[in-house]
Amino acid sequence: MMTCTSGTIESLCESIVTRQSTEDSDLCTYSMQNRPPIWNELSHVYQLDFGGRVTLESAKNFQIELKGKQVMQFGRIENHMYTLDFEWPFSCVTAFAVALANVTQRLK
Repeated sequence: MMTCTSGTIESLCESIVTRQSTEDSDLCTYSMQNRPPIWNELSHVYQLDFGGRVTLESAKNFQIELKGKQVMQFGRIENHMYTLDFEWPFSCVTAFAVALANVTQRLK
């Protein structure tokens, strides 16, 4: 299970202790989790629905949800080629950072 936190530059620069002690601590930060795959009885594998955007199976494929809504997906489309789709609250930099962290985590 992967959990990521995103928010504004100002909110991420504050310490977690400071953010938790304020009443509006969740106004600028968002805690998101990856969507768990669903077991496919026919093929006996876990799968995610990428809406046709991801064409190859890979342990690096993932989707991230915020309050039950998909806000990011990353997956393999060819050998050594991946696709990255994202929307708010991710920026280009944060989405790429999460994808890069996921890929490098799997290289160990």
